[in-house]
Amino acid sequence: MLKEGTKIVAPPACQECLAEFKDRLEIAQGEDKCRIGMVEYRTIPAYNIDKFREPGVLFHPKEGGGVGFMAEANGVVFYHSGDTDFTAEMAALKDVDVAFLPVSGKYVMTADEAAEAASKINPDLAIPMHFGKVVGSIEDAERFRDKLKDKVEVAVLSV
Repeated sequence: MLKEGTKIVAPPACQECLAEFKDRLEIAQGEDKCRIGMVEYRTIPAYNIDKFREPGVLFHPKEGGGVGFMAEANGVVFYHSGDTDFTAEMAALKDVDVAFLPVSGKYVMTADEAAEAASKINPDLAIPMHFGKVVGSIEDAERFRDKLKDKVEVAVLSV
């Protein structure tokens, strides 16, 4: 159940599966910048570079319009990368306080690639995600944490 006034922000690819929420749905694509209440956000393209469904067919192609989000609330900047590899758009991010980065490796970055991304973004806190349910394991999250030791603070949340 959604709270009265809740907005759902999603890329165009999610529009059909969220049709029941059409009155609450905001479609975000490209590099939109928007504000909903106290939260200002912008989208960052999210896509694969080298994770393939079959030869030559990416799981998440750039043309698919997937996005991650940079959101600021009360002076704290959060980055949720979405389903992505370490992209040029991600490498250009600055002033991130908390970064949520995928580490499972099949459809998204590996733990090693995510650690490289976190080193480049340099958030105050990095939180590994996309492990422990469909693909990836707690070991992926721990490898991510270990690679960033003494560089970036990491919080591994339980699965």
